[in-house]
This record gives sequence, C-alpha cells and structure tokens, in this order.
Amino acid sequence: MDELEQRHRSKVARIARQLREHPRDRPVSLRKGSVSHQVPKANDLRHRDDKIDVGDLTSILEIDPVNRICVAESGVMFYDLVAATLRHGLVPMGSTTPASSTR
Repeated sequence: MDELEQRHRSKVARIARQLREHPRDRPVSLRKGSVSHQVPKANDLRHRDDKIDVGDLTSILEIDPVNRICVAESGVMFYDLVAATLRHGLVPMGSTTPASSTR
C-alpha cells in the first residue's frame, strides 16, 4: 500500500470511528472545507449539532487514463481535478477547461 492510500484509509477510519462513537440520540452533520451552497435556514439543527470534520478529504487517489477513470476524495477542488486529469488527456464530464471558460 502506498503512502497516499495509507493516508486515505487513515482518514476514512477516523471518520468511521467518530461516527460509531457519536451518541445516536444527538444530531450530527459534516464539516467540509468548502463553503455551503445553501442559504442558512432559521432553526436549522445543523448550526447547533455535532460536527464530523471531513475537510481533509481533498486528495486525488488515482487517475487511470487507459480506463478513463479518476478516483478522488469528496473534497477535491474541481479546478485541481481538471488540472490533474488534463495532464492525462482527460476532462471531467460536464466540465469546461480553464482556457475555454474565458472565451
């Protein structure tokens, strides 16, 4: 197992442990490294619940140009994903390249 995979497994194990140990009668939500795409709602329990931090899930784990597959953690920035896949001649589905988005 390489270092990147080992770090990924360690992150997943930490998150799984936190979820297992969290009291079942208390609400929980995820704390990400990115901004929320929702307008805050009054009395939303997510503002007062316990948080499980997943903000460090930002790695690209594998790019397989032959099978045209990229495996990435949930917090990878789209710009970084595009830059990494372009180096292998791939573009994420539904995306525009940085150069074409300014034309």
